[in-house]
Amino acid sequence: MKKLLLVVAMMVIVITTNQAQAEDRIWCEGIPNSSMNITWGILYVDIGYGTWDLCSIRSERNGIQKETCQIIQKALLLAESEGKRVQFTIDAPGMSCTDLVTDWGDVPNPFPYHMNFSK
Repeated sequence: MKKLLLVVAMMVIVITTNQAQAEDRIWCEGIPNSSMNITWGILYVDIGYGTWDLCSIRSERNGIQKETCQIIQKALLLAESEGKRVQFTIDAPGMSCTDLVTDWGDVPNPFPYHMNFSK
């Protein structure tokens, strides 16, 4: 009986923790409009909440390796050319996507940690 109660208590803790973590996330999406600073290789993207400085194809930037940035750039350009939506997942407790509005080229804070595309 004690083992069963312990298992049930642990399940409640896990479910509560996962639910709280999901509520801390926001999903910001829109059709991307991307551009690049040719000199520095910095990739900028706007999905409707300001223009964000994401990464660089020349060096590590914002914790993203240049090789990964090249893949992100290709994916964003493809989505943009096909008019498909992109969704960024961000850990932002108590915030909304409109809270992330930035001046042109600011690094979004908090920074997106996942990118998803519509079909």
